[in-house]
Amino acid sequence: MAQIDDWLARAAGNIPADGLDATFSALEQRLGEEPTPMAMAGRRDARRAMLCACFAAIAGFWAIGGADDIAQAKAQPTWIAAPSQSSPYSLLIGH
Repeated sequence: MAQIDDWLARAAGNIPADGLDATFSALEQRLGEEPTPMAMAGRRDARRAMLCACFAAIAGFWAIGGADDIAQAKAQPTWIAAPSQSSPYSLLIGH
C-alpha cells in the first residue's frame, strides 16, 4: 500500500493546475508510461525461469563433481607383504 501512496504523491506533483482535463491527461500519460500487468508478470516469470535454471545447473555440477570424486577415488593397494589392520601382526611392524 505504501508504494501506491508514493506513486500517487509523485503523480500529484506532476499534475498541472489548469483544470480537470489537464489532470486526467497527466494521469493518463503517467499510467501510459507504466508497464502493463502482463509485461510485469512476464518479467517475473522470466526471472523465475532463469533462477530455476541457475539452481539446476549448480545442482547438476555439484552432483557430477561428487560422482566424479567417487569414481576417481584411489583404492589403497593391498600387498601380500603388508598385514591388514585387523591382523595381530600389524602390531609388530612399526609405522
